[in-house]
Amino acid sequence: MTKAKTTKRALLLSALSMLLCVSMLVGSTFAWFTDSVTSGKNQIVAGNLDVELEYVTAEAAKDGITEAEWETVNPEDSLFAKDALWEPGYTEVVYLRVKNAGSLALKYKLGINVAEKVIGKTADDKDIDLAQYIEFGVVEAEEVFENRAAARDAVKDSAVKLAAGYAGTEATLEKEESSKTLALVVYMPETVGNEANYGKDKTQPKISLGINLVATQAAVESDSFGKDYDDEAKYPDVETIDKEWFEESTGEPTSYTISSPAELAGLAELVAGGESFDGKTIELAGDITLDGASNWVAIGTELNPFKGTFKGNNHTIYGLNITGEHAAIAGLFGFVDGATIENLTVSGEIKLHGTISDRATSSSGWMASGICAFAMNNTTISGCTNLVNIDVSEVKVTDVVGIIGRVVASGVKTTVTNCTNKGNITAPTVTNEPYIFAGGVVGMKSGDMTVSGCTGTGTVSGGYELIPGADRSIIGMGVSFG
Repeated sequence: MTKAKTTKRALLLSALSMLLCVSMLVGSTFAWFTDSVTSGKNQIVAGNLDVELEYVTAEAAKDGITEAEWETVNPEDSLFAKDALWEPGYTEVVYLRVKNAGSLALKYKLGINVAEKVIGKTADDKDIDLAQYIEFGVVEAEEVFENRAAARDAVKDSAVKLAAGYAGTEATLEKEESSKTLALVVYMPETVGNEANYGKDKTQPKISLGINLVATQAAVESDSFGKDYDDEAKYPDVETIDKEWFEESTGEPTSYTISSPAELAGLAELVAGGESFDGKTIELAGDITLDGASNWVAIGTELNPFKGTFKGNNHTIYGLNITGEHAAIAGLFGFVDGATIENLTVSGEIKLHGTISDRATSSSGWMASGICAFAMNNTTISGCTNLVNIDVSEVKVTDVVGIIGRVVASGVKTTVTNCTNKGNITAPTVTNEPYIFAGGVVGMKSGDMTVSGCTGTGTVSGGYELIPGADRSIIGMGVSFG
């Protein structure tokens, strides 16, 4: 080892308390008396829903995954080595699987995020957020990795910072069935420098990971209602709202940094409660992956719009999920007023069905957009990219757009610059309803509005075509602007 590398490693021995805090929330069964009825004893036996998260450490699985003795995760379990010295190159691996221990088929989703953290300080009093320096990845693993280098190599194409979190896709397990094995690989990249080294007599950075396992019954068992009687079974809610970054701030700060799904959800709740953030700035410290098990509630309502500046800092918010019958305003941001949203990418899915008018919360119509649904008064959106696929073909949503859905008709001086839509936009098919617009970047260019430097590569279909056959990859009214 070279002297420089030795020095670097010596400086970076940040003791990290890496506790894997597990929150397992299991949905109530939607089936009653479906499994067996024994008339001779007049006994009625109901099915039960029971899900377990199991784990085995890399050390315990060294002889192979199938030979290992799997343990059930408890909330107090620490799955990583205690008091580990995390330095560049240090790696931890743990193997996970979900087990259906009940008698009913179930569907589940697995999420991983930052549960708790302590911001450390460098020798010159700069903040150390380990969630921005430590990375992790989740991959299927049929065999134990030969070594830690092999584990890092297996996740190199999908690894993200801890701050980004992980949202697994929905999966189904038959009764007494176990999922495929997942390897959770957590490591500090060798490129990390002195910025992660806490100073003498300074606050030591710490972090805790949390695993959220949510489950509910799958529509598999048959009874007199058929197999789809509980097809709409809902996942239980997971407590994922963190407002401490705002409520516990001292002085009168004008800038806040958020780095987790819970903190982003906290922003939405704060704005809905009347904190507009007018004259204040929210900055993303890294990528964020939202909990795919939950419907996202947009930031800003008609009565309480977001009025601040949101700086994405070229980060991505993954896993925006708004599905089913939902509120009239669907998007990362709902209503904004004189706000600025810049340098942000959003990916995910918006898919609405049902009678949305029965659930409307807006007197201004119904909008769906990846970035922002409704903008008022001097709003600026720049450098944003939409990767959200939006399908509202079953409901008459007024504006279905990738970047910005609706703009107040006059005097708003809204500016949309250098934005890109890559999501597929699908609106209801109409022939004589001129108030349903589908567009890649903007639904309808109106008032004192500037659209420049924007591109659209996603498909746009449905909606009203002012000029039949016109390119709507940017503007939804059937007219293209630069």
